[in-house]
Amino acid sequence: MRVNEHTGEIGGHVKGWTCGDVMFELHAGQPHELPKHAHSAWQIGTTTRDPGRYVIDGRATDAPPGSMLVFAPGQVHSAAKAVRSTSAHSRIMFVSDEKLRAAAAALTGRNSAVPSFGDSRISDTAFIARFCHLHRLVSEEWSASTLEKESCLVEVLAALIERFGKVVAALPEGRLGVVKTRTVRDYVESNYSESITLSQLAELAHVSPCHLNRTFAQEVGMPPHAFQTQVRVD
Repeated sequence: MRVNEHTGEIGGHVKGWTCGDVMFELHAGQPHELPKHAHSAWQIGTTTRDPGRYVIDGRATDAPPGSMLVFAPGQVHSAAKAVRSTSAHSRIMFVSDEKLRAAAAALTGRNSAVPSFGDSRISDTAFIARFCHLHRLVSEEWSASTLEKESCLVEVLAALIERFGKVVAALPEGRLGVVKTRTVRDYVESNYSESITLSQLAELAHVSPCHLNRTFAQEVGMPPHAFQTQVRVD
């Protein structure tokens, strides 16, 4: 995990780190004006702006403090300077289009699955709490295994798409299979003390990390990171 930190001219504080190929940022201080801009990746995060008025693709959108926003790659957005100062933290992650498409493909069983979100704003408090838990889990604030961090990440991406997004394909039931499940279990049991990654296990089973995490939990009764913890305790 790489951590970068800097303080802006306006007194704002930005801290960034990575979990695999996903970038996370923590913003603190008075939110400043955001001119029109866009990102090459999906930007997903909470906002502390008050009143929280954004302009997205030329349309005004209200996102009050505590809500979340999802910006697609290339989606132009801007925001005026916050009316009130705040000491709250804004939590953001940047996910490549390829990774989100892979998560959608794992959910639909179709490689052509393309995720989209009709509403940029998310107000669901349960999902926001889940996202914030992920954001803290992958930071240096908590001590968690690589497997647990990656599992939590793919679970949040899957929930994001299932609850707030749309995909082209239907959602057929898919299974990992007895042989592949046994292969993954044997590997974890033989290497329980190592820092195993979800990508390693997915490669063993010849499936995507998101599909592995989902189907392993269905067939074993717990996700890979929880299984690793149980083996360690045993």
